[in-house]
Amino acid sequence: LCCCPAVVTVDEDAAEEAAAARAAAAERAAAASAGPTRVVSITRPPAMEEARRQLPIIGLEQEIMEGIAHNDVVVLCGETGSGKTTQVPQFLLEAGYGCSDFPERAGAVCVTQPRRVAAISTAERVAAELGVELGTTVGYQVRHDRRVGADSAIRFMTDGVLMRQLQSDFLLRSYSVILLDEAHERSLNTDLLLGMLSRLVPLRRRLHQQWLAAGEPSAQHNTSQTDVGSLGPIYPLKVIIMSATLRTSDFTENQRLFSNPPPELRVPARQFPVTIHFSKHTELQDYLGAAVRKVCRIHRELPGGGILLFLTGQREVQVAVRRIRQAFSKASRAEGGNGSSNSSSQSGNPSGGILDATS
Repeated sequence: LCCCPAVVTVDEDAAEEAAAARAAAAERAAAASAGPTRVVSITRPPAMEEARRQLPIIGLEQEIMEGIAHNDVVVLCGETGSGKTTQVPQFLLEAGYGCSDFPERAGAVCVTQPRRVAAISTAERVAAELGVELGTTVGYQVRHDRRVGADSAIRFMTDGVLMRQLQSDFLLRSYSVILLDEAHERSLNTDLLLGMLSRLVPLRRRLHQQWLAAGEPSAQHNTSQTDVGSLGPIYPLKVIIMSATLRTSDFTENQRLFSNPPPELRVPARQFPVTIHFSKHTELQDYLGAAVRKVCRIHRELPGGGILLFLTGQREVQVAVRRIRQAFSKASRAEGGNGSSNSSSQSGNPSGGILDATS
């Protein structure tokens, strides 16, 4: 047997492409810093303004927007509760994205969610923070339901809806920024969108440069279907990949997706002391009933605060909500007849208004 040492060669072409990509990013950064400032003034309700100031991501607004301005693709990593889902679209709106006054940023801001409930609830929250009616500046579009107008600057949708829009317009010319939220879940639609957008971003950048080089075509000029001028003005597309886990290497180190690794921005999350308690007995048959009894006991005996109960599906959520409401409505009626009150009534949380079900 003859053992020959392995010869390792450096791919000079890949190194040159990476160097060219870095040089192009530096040029875009210089152009962005030298260009005019894009600012949209937004007046929020005072209560909403005070609440959003408590979010950790607010202190990183300048860093995030500089990263987006200097790069076509950005990976934003922030733990749950940092505020990235609701605040980053507002950062973009304030920077002029989705505003028709700035042609290069006139396209809407698209925010994808893996589930329709998340798309609708986040759209409602952002609309409330901006003080606008849902369906005007902020809208959502999910399967069999949509509240979005022609002038909606921020559009929340499921990743499946964006996949269908890609079939009719692969360039996605109606959008200037696409935010892929919850990318760490790695659903089928999210992975497909990542693959397509990794090809679409350089294509939009290249077509934009060709359109600038060709100049605005005259009306008398007969262009073919493949001519860049026939497509009209094309501007670069920004893609923001938002993840709530630390495994961002799936995106930043994947050479097939991005030859030039996108920058990674991290957002600190609010941390609180956590104490873990285990039940002495594990209920295998009626675990839902055991969970309901535990929630009721916590509400009666422990200090005021929220209780988050995780269940396996929508049906179990609805059953648990009904049982808890029935338990506290019976207790309220009994105490009302006796003229006494317990800790739940003292805390101002009667049974009818303490529950919020999300599935």
